[in-house]
Amino acid sequence: MKKQHKVIVGGLGAGALALGVALTGGTSAYFYDDETQQATFQAGSVDLVTAGAIESQNINPLGSVTYNPATKTLSASNLQPGDTFVYDVTFKNAGSLDAFPYMSWKVLNDLENGVNEAEGADPTAGVGELDDVMTVRFDIDAFGSSANGTPTPVSNTFYGQPAPIGLSWAMAPGLTRHAKFTFKVPNGGQGAENQIMTDSFDLKIDFALTQVGAPVPSF
Repeated sequence: MKKQHKVIVGGLGAGALALGVALTGGTSAYFYDDETQQATFQAGSVDLVTAGAIESQNINPLGSVTYNPATKTLSASNLQPGDTFVYDVTFKNAGSLDAFPYMSWKVLNDLENGVNEAEGADPTAGVGELDDVMTVRFDIDAFGSSANGTPTPVSNTFYGQPAPIGLSWAMAPGLTRHAKFTFKVPNGGQGAENQIMTDSFDLKIDFALTQVGAPVPSF
């Protein structure tokens, strides 16, 4: 009996040992869960849209003031002293970011078109005087009634420099503002009037939008 008892105990010990090997050496399973985070990035935009229109005009019957929306070109011809017209430019922030609007202004050329002054000496032979005589009043709705408001010779407006000027505070997306230019050929006396006969000049007006914090643009 003692021998049987010993055999049984020995058998249990061997079985327990075999079970332990199976638990530690076999395949194990664990609980598991995971999630994924995604990121999407898209840049904003600064988009300037401009449009021009002739708001009003009071010129001689033979004069002409037109605007071509396709080329965004204002043309005035056959002007005489006393003629005046208002050119309205709308500029819109069509982008998705706040942006600052700027404008630059520059006279590209002065021409006499081969005709010298009919009376008196030519103050600048070969160079037209129309831009020195013709005045412009610049108004912008962003600053109330006007930003300039005083009729000034075209050649001297904004100190005659093409440096950009700020037109308003930062414009929110979708905001539209107006810049108005009132041009006039003044009655300056017979001598001054004769100086500008057949004279012409080309004027370049640039608008720009820059993101907030960006440096002043160079046109």
